[in-house]
Amino acid sequence: MNLTDPPTIRIRVGAPVEIGRDDPDADTKAIMAAIVDLLPAEARERRTPTEDELRRTFPPGYSGDPQAEDSRRPGPKIDHTAEQQDADIIRNVPA
Repeated sequence: MNLTDPPTIRIRVGAPVEIGRDDPDADTKAIMAAIVDLLPAEARERRTPTEDELRRTFPPGYSGDPQAEDSRRPGPKIDHTAEQQDADIIRNVPA
C-alpha cells in the first residue's frame, strides 16, 4: 500500500444519515444513533460486563488494576443515568 497516496475506501451499510454539518456534536449523535439502529437487539441491552470481559479489552500484557482506571484516567463526569443517556441519544438531546 502506498502511504502517501492511500486508496479511497467506502463502506455503505443502512440508509444515509442526514447531518446538518453546522454542529459537530449533533452530527456525531445522529451518526451514532444510526449505528445503534443497525445493531442487533442484544447489543442494546445494558448489562455489566464480567471482569474477564473487561480484561479482554485491555492491551496485551496489561498488568494494571482495572478497578483503578477511573482514578488513573478520570475523564469527564456525566450526571445522567445510563438509561437517561440512552434516551437522550435516541431522542437526539444534547448532553
